[in-house]
Amino acid sequence: MRIVDLFCGIGGVAEASRDLADAVCVDSRLDALPKILPEVVAAIDIDRRIVPVYVANHRVEPLIQTIESIRQVPEADLWWLSPPCQPYTRRGKGKAEGDSRSVALARVIELIDQQRPWGIALENVPEFSGSQQHKVLEGKLRRAGYSVRADELCPTQWKVPMRRKRFYLRALRDGQSIPSVPLESPARPLSECVDDSSWDDPSLRVPSELVTRYEQAMNVVDADDPEAVTACFTSAYGSSPVHAGSYLRCSRRHLIRRFSPEEIGRLMGYREGFWWPGEVDARARYQLLGNALSVTVVRALLVTMVTATETQWKFEQ
Repeated sequence: MRIVDLFCGIGGVAEASRDLADAVCVDSRLDALPKILPEVVAAIDIDRRIVPVYVANHRVEPLIQTIESIRQVPEADLWWLSPPCQPYTRRGKGKAEGDSRSVALARVIELIDQQRPWGIALENVPEFSGSQQHKVLEGKLRRAGYSVRADELCPTQWKVPMRRKRFYLRALRDGQSIPSVPLESPARPLSECVDDSSWDDPSLRVPSELVTRYEQAMNVVDADDPEAVTACFTSAYGSSPVHAGSYLRCSRRHLIRRFSPEEIGRLMGYREGFWWPGEVDARARYQLLGNALSVTVVRALLVTMVTATETQWKFEQ
């Protein structure tokens, strides 16, 4: 299943596709899928900082351009859309269609009738649900004969200790049935995502005066608490002391520190060997991760799209 990843960021869809391909031989649910696997064949984004990260990890060089300038989406079976969330968030002033950053999605919606891909998947913040653009997109899809399914999903449903609720829309051409999302997953405690060596990194420590000033607003979790769940990490993490993510506390060390980019990456589902090139500094890593996808959730959604594609493939044979 060929995928074009629009608004690709650091490659959450490519990461989930790789993870799914690696697991296909041992996952009993996928035994019937020997020929169809997801693969990102083209990726597009406006942020030039993603290029070294994407190339290093996914071996595909993303095209850097505005989505609204696209004349035609590269040929593929599935379009994955992760348009900017700022038009629908409080931090972004919630201007919705009045925000210039919504123009890119409007352009993609225009191209649906012209190109009619087999499938479309979209991720955005929960506030996107019910917005004018959501209504326009879903109306366009249904009129074009697509079946549409929308869900609000969070990594905690897969026992990941991080809240990151998002709106997901899936659509398949010709009224193809869309399976429900598989939720089975072993629990992963927060301690498995934490590096002991990071406690010794002075750049991650939160100054005591900052803790005192914001202690009522900071979300602090205990590293050894088996029930701990972090807040959602945003692109402001590392610069905004509150409402941007959680902080780690270690009672034994009497310290509170930020999560490292690598630890956030684990919570987001990125593999242990995910590589950050040296030219991408810590601030950029936090920003890029704050705009990234939960690989755990994307992988589960791709399972449903691959399953539906396989069903259709067998029918056409």
